[in-house]
Amino acid sequence: MFQAAPDASPGDIEAVIKATAYKFTSGSPYVAAGPYSSSFDKGTGLVDTFAAAQSLGAR
Repeated sequence: MFQAAPDASPGDIEAVIKATAYKFTSGSPYVAAGPYSSSFDKGTGLVDTFAAAQSLGAR
């Protein structure tokens, strides 16, 4: 992530990882957890590092 955006803060990286996470369709439903959604059995979702790096590089 820091290669895509060397000036990104740890908070920026956490936010973009949560915002770009892949959401699974099976299992417990996602519910609002602050500005993101979370599930009991899946958390925020599967980390999509490619999408996160693209999002950081585009800002």
